Amino acid sequence: MSKNFRKLILLITLPYLILSSYPVAIFHGLGDACLNINHGFANEIADKLNGTYVKCINSGESVFSILGESFKSQGEKACANLKKDPNFLNQDISVMGLSQGGLIARYIA
Repeated sequence: MSKNFRKLILLITLPYLILSSYPVAIFHGLGDACLNINHGFANEIADKLNGTYVKCINSGESVFSILGESFKSQGEKACANLKKDPNFLNQDISVMGLSQGGLIARYIA
């Protein structure tokens, strides 16, 4: 993800995330992985939100496994992965989707 694109996403989404103060679940796009997002973009958001819990949630087993899967299957896997994290259980959360991850975020919401 380019630096300018990151700035644009932060500019658009940060005001909403700051007002909510809920934990933030990020869903990556096609061809990306949470490893890339958790070590960069998610940390950047957490820093700007004064330590609010932010984590990327996988919607498949690997970057390549989601290529042949339906959105429903990816959404179900994302829900299951979200439920595994105690920081997201039994409370309201904010969701953010990057590219195709936006469709998964809508499925979650």
